[in-house]
Parts: sequence; C-alpha cells; structure tokens
Amino acid sequence: MFEKKPNLTYWQVAPQRIDRMTRVKMPGALLSGGAATLLCEKGEASLLIDFHAEVVGSISLKAACAAPAHITIIYEEEPDAAMRREDYICSWYKQPKDEYDLEIGEHTLISQGRRGFRYAGVFVCSEKNVILSDVHAISGGWAVEPRGSFCCSDERIN
Repeated sequence: MFEKKPNLTYWQVAPQRIDRMTRVKMPGALLSGGAATLLCEKGEASLLIDFHAEVVGSISLKAACAAPAHITIIYEEEPDAAMRREDYICSWYKQPKDEYDLEIGEHTLISQGRRGFRYAGVFVCSEKNVILSDVHAISGGWAVEPRGSFCCSDERIN
C-alpha cells in the first residue's frame, strides 16, 4: 500500500477528463466525485482517466462489486501506453500497474506504491456490473517557498 512520507506535503488531484472508455455508463460523474457504472456483464470494461498534469503519488478509488471482480490499473505518461495491456518486452522498463482481486462488497483501492503518471488506464472484469466512485490521485512533493525572481528586458524570456 502507498505509504505517506512525513517530510512531504500531500494534496488531492481530481481527474480532469475521461479520455477513452468501453462499456461505461455515466463516466463524466467521476470528474465531480460521483459514480460511474462499468457494464462488465457484456465483457471487460475500461476507461482512461486523464489528470491533466504529472502526478507523483497514488490513486484512490472506491469499487462496489455485486460479484467477484478483477481490476487492473496501469499508470503512464502517454494515453496509448496506459491502455496497453501487453507487458513491454525489455529489460530496463517495467510498466507500473496494480492488480486487485475483489470479493462481493465495497472496497477502497489505493495504489500499492508511489507512482509517476498523468494517465491511469482502469480495466475491470466481472460477471456483474461494478460501480466506481470517489476517484482521485494523492500527489506528494516537497513544500517549497519561492525565494527569488527573474526579470529582464526580453519579454519572451520572462
């Protein structure tokens, strides 16, 4: 599970848009803290969440399952990479992703480690529909106070 470090400052980042989706009812509700229904009875449901800026931290979301479900979340900088299901075949890169096997009921999912991403690809398999809600990122960084400034005669550089 994601562990907060005592010397960092943390803040919530709301998703800014749903870039792509398959078998999702009311995906826009996730942008305002609401719930979306993933229609898994017809096959795997997926959505691509865009946070519109680099996030270093974790994702938190709630899932309500009427049947056992498998959820995969892939974290990436580019939308196509976040929707890629095949593992990369190279020795120097391991695609960051989390996999959850859920029983019937309500669950709060938090990334299993600190991630760097802009996009999160969410893939859900179940025999019944799954409801996702309260999706947000938890970003962390050093608290920095601006101590200086820069100004010159060239407006383009400024």
